[in-house]
Amino acid sequence: GADSTIQALETHGIAWFGTNEGLNSVHIYEKDGIRIGFIGGYASHWIINREDLTASMEELNRAGCNAIVAVMHGGAEYSVMRDKYQQRMASWLARNGADVIIGHHPHVVQGMDIIEDVSVIYSLGNFSFGGNRELRAQYALVARVELRFDEHLVYQGHQINLIPVSPSGTPDINNYQ
Repeated sequence: GADSTIQALETHGIAWFGTNEGLNSVHIYEKDGIRIGFIGGYASHWIINREDLTASMEELNRAGCNAIVAVMHGGAEYSVMRDKYQQRMASWLARNGADVIIGHHPHVVQGMDIIEDVSVIYSLGNFSFGGNRELRAQYALVARVELRFDEHLVYQGHQINLIPVSPSGTPDINNYQ
């Protein structure tokens, strides 16, 4: 499924990034002179081998990214509470150049933090999930992130709008709609 999705995206010229080819992944999106770096990594890998994520973050900084969005994969499934590894990784990402951090993996919505002026969303929940016919989580969030830059293309901050969604069109059985 992942390989055919990537092939379809690339066939249509749609940019993507993810962790299917390695434990950390980076992508740079550029438009109108603004370079936005995207970085993704697993919390479990970050705990064991921080050097890989450090090298990926340095790659984005060397590329002159105006802003960096980090995606972290971690946390206990179906726990509404973030764990210490999510919090530690988020703090590390904030200290090392991330401007916005968005987490996923727990399958449920978790809370937010602001760490050193960096917004952290620990888990958006499931927008669409084919793993369970019976719903284990009724709600999810879509994060609409607006990055702001001045006339010199210097990052000035961001605004996040959280949009609540349901992963299913029915309340009890997942119809994947």
